[in-house]
Amino acid sequence: MSRVAPPPDPEVQRRGIRRLALIGAVLCLPLVVSGFFVLPSGWDVVLLVLPFVYVAGVLVLAVAATRAWRLRSDRLLPVAAAGIGAIVVATVLFSVWPPDRAQIALEPGRVLAPIGRALHLAYLYLLVGALWQFGLFLIIGAVGAALTRWRSRSV
Repeated sequence: MSRVAPPPDPEVQRRGIRRLALIGAVLCLPLVVSGFFVLPSGWDVVLLVLPFVYVAGVLVLAVAATRAWRLRSDRLLPVAAAGIGAIVVATVLFSVWPPDRAQIALEPGRVLAPIGRALHLAYLYLLVGALWQFGLFLIIGAVGAALTRWRSRSV
């Protein structure tokens, strides 16, 4: 029978968490930056791919946050509570200022988006949406870690 390997050194884990956070931020950045530009219709494929990359970045950030918490404590309830809190805050923010309140017309032939549209899209709805997704990923991660812990104890 094989033995279980010892856990990695905490400093090695911290370095891995920092790398994960950097990768997550880099994956989120292209969609945030694209909010400042008026992309022509030929860029439709890019506009379809960027949200998926953004969600992957938010997922990586949630994994990094969960791992950072697990370095400090083995309790998973605070992670799930933080996820629920993030979802509640994002839902309240969306209900206070719904998306149809800031319709800003775009002029044809412009390269840069009007600053109101860019700030509205890139910083309000992307960040509030990311908060909601982040909360969802924290809840799913906490439940998954709890199930893994339960299964490993029952074997």
